Amino acid sequence: MYLLCNNCHAIISKEDVKRHIEKCKGATFNCCDCNEELQVAFIERHKECPNAIKTVAPPVYNPKSKVTSKALDMFRILDRMVYEHSSDENKAVYERLRTLASIPRKEKPFITHVSGYCHISEEEAGKIWNEIAEWEKEILKEKRAYRKDRKSVNKALKAEAKRVTRMEQRQKQNQEKKEKMEKKDEPTSASTLKWGKQNYKQKDALKKAVIDLIREKNEAADEAEIAAVFEEKYPEFSRNA
Repeated sequence: MYLLCNNCHAIISKEDVKRHIEKCKGATFNCCDCNEELQVAFIERHKECPNAIKTVAPPVYNPKSKVTSKALDMFRILDRMVYEHSSDENKAVYERLRTLASIPRKEKPFITHVSGYCHISEEEAGKIWNEIAEWEKEILKEKRAYRKDRKSVNKALKAEAKRVTRMEQRQKQNQEKKEKMEKKDEPTSASTLKWGKQNYKQKDALKKAVIDLIREKNEAADEAEIAAVFEEKYPEFSRNA
């Protein structure tokens, strides 16, 4: 779990909180995934973040994260590298690299700093730099895929909104005709109920189709989040409305 310090705005891991508050007295923190503000005494209780991605390997990207920054990306990458190299003979190098509070973002300063800090050759530090660069490309790829999926959802929702608007207009016209003909309320109510049921069925079918489409492209996509976006677009058609 990663936290944003509200005093110095640094990104730190949950394990580094005690060390961090020695220089940031009285600091409070926000969870980078759900943005909940946490006092130091309550951080240990925040174990089941609703926005956290639960996978065996540490994820390098969380589309539900409320905080985005290069520093956070670097923390995720380093955690993943420690996991990927857990059985390597050089795993101690990656574990030591993970303890750095900040890492240079330029290649030459990175190689110089890491080779000295981890007691490795500049050639080895250069390989680590290249590996980090590959993980950064993977993060960018995942971000683009997520944005594309969101764009597909919004496009489908807009198309459905136009269709629903046309249906509402037809319903209104039919209702006005019936009122002019002074028919009884019972038939009118039955007809309106029929239209309402059709709306619910069509809406549920569209929602399922959109979810299936996105999950087919990205298995990590959160079904509940997609459904929430859909319901937000059409609150007036909610069954609880």
